[in-house]
Amino acid sequence: MKVTFTMNDPDPKKHSTKFSLNRIEEVNGTKLDDPKTIAEVSKVSWFRGFKPQFYVPAPFMDAKVLRVTIEVVE
Repeated sequence: MKVTFTMNDPDPKKHSTKFSLNRIEEVNGTKLDDPKTIAEVSKVSWFRGFKPQFYVPAPFMDAKVLRVTIEVVE
């Protein structure tokens, strides 16, 4: 399983910046450009409730959008 998504809406905190899920871009090598496809993916059981938030240390970077890939490594 490999999922690539973007995160945006940077919310500065005291020592870090919080990023929230923006959109799913790719699942197992299949690009999801169509919002209907993304909506369909959101109904899949593993995706339900998938709303990641990342905290990036404040001095590390000044970004507006992050691209994240999660991949199962065996």
